Amino acid sequence: MKHRLQVAGLFLAALLCLVLVQGGTARAARETWKEQDGTWYLLDAEGRPVSGWAEVNGEWFYLASDGRMVTGWLQDGEDWYYLNANGKMRHGSWLQDGEDWYYLNANGKMRHSAWLQDGEDWYYLNANGKMRHGSWLQDGEDWYYFRESGKMCRGGWQQVGDAWYYLSEGGKMRHDTWISYEGAWYYLKSNGQPQTGWFEYNGSKYHFRDSGKADTGWAETDGSWYYFSEDGKLQTGWIEVDGFRYFLQEDGQMLTGWRQEGDDWYYLKENGRMQTGWTEIEDDWYYFYPETGKMAVDTEIGVYVVDKKGRMLDPDMVSMMRKAQSYSSTRKYFIMVNTYTHKVGIFQGKKGSWTMIHYWDCTTGAPRTPTIKGNFRVGSRGTYFDHDKTIRLYWWTQIKGNYLFHSTLYNKSGKPVDSRLGMSLSLGCVRLAIENAKWIYDNVPTGTAIHID
Repeated sequence: MKHRLQVAGLFLAALLCLVLVQGGTARAARETWKEQDGTWYLLDAEGRPVSGWAEVNGEWFYLASDGRMVTGWLQDGEDWYYLNANGKMRHGSWLQDGEDWYYLNANGKMRHSAWLQDGEDWYYLNANGKMRHGSWLQDGEDWYYFRESGKMCRGGWQQVGDAWYYLSEGGKMRHDTWISYEGAWYYLKSNGQPQTGWFEYNGSKYHFRDSGKADTGWAETDGSWYYFSEDGKLQTGWIEVDGFRYFLQEDGQMLTGWRQEGDDWYYLKENGRMQTGWTEIEDDWYYFYPETGKMAVDTEIGVYVVDKKGRMLDPDMVSMMRKAQSYSSTRKYFIMVNTYTHKVGIFQGKKGSWTMIHYWDCTTGAPRTPTIKGNFRVGSRGTYFDHDKTIRLYWWTQIKGNYLFHSTLYNKSGKPVDSRLGMSLSLGCVRLAIENAKWIYDNVPTGTAIHID
């Protein structure tokens, strides 16, 4: 019985000393490491070198066909592994090899052509296993960017070179779309970069600053002002902002100056605001209705009168116009002179419907040599006459006798001597600016009625 037990014990010991080899993988039941000439070998229980994969104390090693322990990179079929300097297979960790980083899966295989999540960060391993860094990756139709650290960028703006891009929380580069960021709108082009300058989208126009921000509200571009809605759309036509009305032209530019719509006129000030009430424009006064901004024409505004062109008429002019309606003339013109206001009015039409076409300043007779008053008719005329030896008067038209319409005073060389108007200075004639004296000479026919107050 004791002998049988000894035999059984020897058999079990022999089994424990066996190295089982299955599919090229060796599991040493009783391993022995041996160094020879700086090279390590794994010997089985019978002292023979082990080859292929071998698990020793929970760690994996690879032994070459001659039994040498392999270190560094190892290709086994289509897979790559890394064996540390002590021969142990690297697994479930990053590996830096020179300037490049790799990742070895839990089974030791080098990860490649695949994404990797490490904590909250994502990485990508190229086909050669190298961690992608400082570059773009196209995965299907989507683009991703990886920092120099290899971490995938996500959830915000990322500058790459001189360009900016916006990446979603999932890391995808946004493109061909709108984004709202910190209260501003941006449009990302097909290449992911923000749109700048003018841009048309779905029939609406937008303008973006160099930063990519879409303009909203008032914005000045190339010296012109434009207005954009809260979502960045360029506005045109009439708009109201902060209680003031503005007009934006077809291209969106804010209009200043006059605007005509049908028979109606409006005026936009230098700041673009529509004018209301009384305003002076190029030495003339106009009235614009507060409710609509339309210019008043051919009507009375309180004690004032505006003509067909919207100009406020001088009260003296209005008085002259009204008075003229009771006079008749055998010609199509009628002339009135007011020696108190020193004005000459030229009318065209007929009794009851005279239209004032000119209203000029004049100089009339001095107190000791007053201009005659009453009703007269245009008589003869001439190009000039001389007074004394030095004065010449141009473009004279006879009122009565030696009372004339003529130019202000010139010398015989044609240089002005006395151009004053609006005063009582003459010897009784009515002095006019030379161009106005010539207009009467050229246009008013003989026999035209004249009335002088």
